Amino acid sequence: MNENKLESFERRDLMACLQQQNEIDRTILAMHGAGHSYDVIQKFIGKISMVNLRTKTSRARALLAVCLDRKTG
Repeated sequence: MNENKLESFERRDLMACLQQQNEIDRTILAMHGAGHSYDVIQKFIGKISMVNLRTKTSRARALLAVCLDRKTG
């Protein structure tokens, strides 16, 4: 399989897995993946403690990893 097709499948799988996340978790993952600090993400999200933000980030990343592993499995 050529690289473009592989990248297309990977992108499709990633988008499908992200759609399974709720909107806040998708936002957190997108901002974290773009390199934003937890402080910036916290200010953007609003009423969320730093502990809760870090917990949500960790859980969302874990769910994303499980989903992607199932799809590529």
